[in-house]
Amino acid sequence: MISDDTNEQKDPSNAGISFGNIPHQIRSGDGGDSRLADFPVSVLFSQIADPEIDKETANFLLMMCAFDSAKLLADKQLCKKVRAVWYFADPASYIEDEHIRQMQYKSRKASQYSVTVTWDKDRGRWETRKFRGCVSVRYAFGEDYRSAMLRTTAFGPELDEPLDTQ
Repeated sequence: MISDDTNEQKDPSNAGISFGNIPHQIRSGDGGDSRLADFPVSVLFSQIADPEIDKETANFLLMMCAFDSAKLLADKQLCKKVRAVWYFADPASYIEDEHIRQMQYKSRKASQYSVTVTWDKDRGRWETRKFRGCVSVRYAFGEDYRSAMLRTTAFGPELDEPLDTQ
């Protein structure tokens, strides 16, 4: 659990509790494009909307958010308690050369935000970048998939990011 009190969120009414999420990986045996193997199926940024009120339900809500997004999105009461946005793989954006494998992730909502996930072959690590338009707003990396994804999602959605739970 990470308390999110960045410079942009000094107002206590905007503070939240964010959780890093480790997405499922695309498997080569799933019948899809084998080039996409090991990339995330989706990337979830989530945050408890009001941790003072929702302390009791915070863990439950975010577990549901990570494991059963359809159920969460269908429940209007739960949607009010969680700020969440999912980014889904865009297989058409996949590129590979001798140095990297890379794919873009897009939100279901019309948004200026996108996420790029890269396997850096030279450094042997996963890297992610979140963009608002062409400007990088977050960068994370990890020597393994788990650490990279936890660092990527640890701060939750941006304040102006269109959410799936609105």
